Amino acid sequence: MGIDCSGFVSMAYMLNGIIIYRDANLKEEYMKSISLEHIKPADLMFFPGHVAMFIGEGNYIHSTGREGRVLINSINPGSDDYREDLHKMINGVGTVFGR
Repeated sequence: MGIDCSGFVSMAYMLNGIIIYRDANLKEEYMKSISLEHIKPADLMFFPGHVAMFIGEGNYIHSTGREGRVLINSINPGSDDYREDLHKMINGVGTVFGR
């Protein structure tokens, strides 16, 4: 038994005093849409049916059914943790922090 991607990021936020909806879709009434170029740690990255949390230096953490565990991957093509399939599928980036 494990935790799915939306449960993982919602728990990470809740443990830090922030309540967010538990969904793998960017809902602009709860979260501000930003560009990938403006992403900062704790912002969320959205993929079709999946969500991950950016942790800085090009890395993001997510719970994945493909591996059945929590992983850290990268959006930097030169990184050993780069996943081209996920990078190409990013369909939204959002933040709950005012900027």
